[in-house]
Amino acid sequence: MAGILYSAFIITGSLVQVPDINTPFQFDYTDKVIHFFMYFFLVAWFSPLYPTWPRQLLIVLGAITLGFTLEFLQGMTDYRSFDLWDESANSLGAISALLISRYTFQSLWKKLVILLN
Repeated sequence: MAGILYSAFIITGSLVQVPDINTPFQFDYTDKVIHFFMYFFLVAWFSPLYPTWPRQLLIVLGAITLGFTLEFLQGMTDYRSFDLWDESANSLGAISALLISRYTFQSLWKKLVILLN
């Protein structure tokens, strides 16, 4: 359930109009870092639930497709824009999560995800 809510949060947050937020730690690529971690956590959440390589690959491809689709939809609005660098950060986050979760903390993360669902 938490993974579905998080997915809905990403979709909603990507399509609604948001005001500019000034934070003390803002730097030129803050937006890209946020994109990276949003998709990192998305894949890190779902990949331990499906431990076989083909299913995890589908999760990553699904996350990348979701990111591209949302970027495309943003380009159709008058308050957001399509940004290939955002999609690159999304994709890099998704791929990084798969590699890290698959080869380091998969069993620990799987227990946490199952406990929270």
